[in-house]
Amino acid sequence: MKTAVFSTVLFGLIFYASGQTVTGPKSSTELEIEKLQGTWQLVYQQSNGKKLPDEKTAEMFHGKMVFDRSTLRYTVELPGFDFEFAYKLYPNRQPKVVDMQLINTSDKKGMGQKCFGIYLLEKDNLKICYSKTERPTDFDAGVGSHNVLIVLKRSLR
Repeated sequence: MKTAVFSTVLFGLIFYASGQTVTGPKSSTELEIEKLQGTWQLVYQQSNGKKLPDEKTAEMFHGKMVFDRSTLRYTVELPGFDFEFAYKLYPNRQPKVVDMQLINTSDKKGMGQKCFGIYLLEKDNLKICYSKTERPTDFDAGVGSHNVLIVLKRSLR
C-alpha cells in the first residue's frame, strides 16, 4: 500500500516539476481542429453553378481562409471581402459537419448569419460546402442548389 501511494506521489511530482499536466486523450473534434489550423489558399469558390472566383482570380487576389481554434477568417484582396466566422465541427457525422456564424465583416452586414455545412479534409485539400438554409448532403453547388462550395489547398507559406 505504501509503495502504491509513494509511486502516485512521485509520478505527480515529476509531472509538476516538468510543467506538464496529465490529461486524457484528445477528442475527435480537438484532433480535427488541430488538422485545420493555419492558412489555406483558395483554389475556387462555386455558387449556383458558377465559379466566382475561379482558379485564376482566386490566385491573383490571394484568396485564403485562416483557421484558429474557434474562428476562421475568409479573405480575398477585393473591397469588402473579409469575413470572420465562429465555427464548430462535428467530425463524427457522415459527411463531416461544420456550422458557421458570421461574427465580423467590413460592412457589418449579415452579422449573426448562420451557415450549415459539410466538409471534407483529405491531406492538404479541404472542401467546404454550405448553405444558409439547410445543410447540403453532398459537395454540389450547381445551378439551383443554393449551396456554396469552397475548395482550398493548405498554404505552404
